[in-house]
Amino acid sequence: MAAAADELHVAQPAVSQGIRRLEAELGVRVFERVGRRLELTAAGEEVLATAQRIGADLAALPARAASRAWAQAGNVELALREGLAVDPGMALLGAFRKAHPDVRVRVSHADDHDEVAMLVRSQAAHAGVTDRPDLGDDLVAHHLTYQRVRVALPPGTPAPEHGITLERLAEFPLLASPTSDPSRRRMDEAFATVGRQPNVVFESSERSLWLPLIAAGEGAALVTGTYATQAAELGAVVVDFDPPIFREVVLVVRADAASAQVAWLVDSAAALVPALDDPLPPEAVHD
Repeated sequence: MAAAADELHVAQPAVSQGIRRLEAELGVRVFERVGRRLELTAAGEEVLATAQRIGADLAALPARAASRAWAQAGNVELALREGLAVDPGMALLGAFRKAHPDVRVRVSHADDHDEVAMLVRSQAAHAGVTDRPDLGDDLVAHHLTYQRVRVALPPGTPAPEHGITLERLAEFPLLASPTSDPSRRRMDEAFATVGRQPNVVFESSERSLWLPLIAAGEGAALVTGTYATQAAELGAVVVDFDPPIFREVVLVVRADAASAQVAWLVDSAAALVPALDDPLPPEAVHD
């Protein structure tokens, strides 16, 4: 409590009073005393996470305002989810630039699906590339491609003849996104369908950090597109799932979007689909 007061430059009683007012307004206990320490309750953890998200949104407001001004000046702003910037993001940008060489394009990088959706909803981006088509009625998803989900195993691992099952993968230490990432939640749900829990030993939303760890034998990871190629180049054993698993990648736009830039991006995406798509086999599992 004293450290919090020092950080806020107020007296300690003011911090205590603020906590009491917050708990009274919310109707829940935010802290509980454990010995001589104050620890967050489960409700307190949720309050903290919400406050951190609000703080991050406020910090990002100037950049989002600048992006919106750029977009409204006749330029194109495209949001790319982490992991999709190169494949298929660069292919989409290449197709767009070929069709509209005089239009300036700027890319916003988003950590996850929710940030892509937020950038498009707020009109800070004309469109976004993400891997989750269930977006709500205010956004529309245009199919770009199905990406085959593969597993990068440590070098020297015997490759399964017919691909790897979730049951077998559960025996490996795994590198994965944090539990706040929708793709991680889908992975956990997939393991639950076979009665297993993934043995996650390293968490990071920066998938590029996984590759050297896989090459060093520290664990396995789910990879797609260029990450699968790069993992193989580093010596990892890259295998398919049995049965195959695919994820759909989409171009997201506002349902009420009527600008020429959005129409151009949608047209570019539609023209690109035949070159991008990895055909779905009959036995495939659609992530």
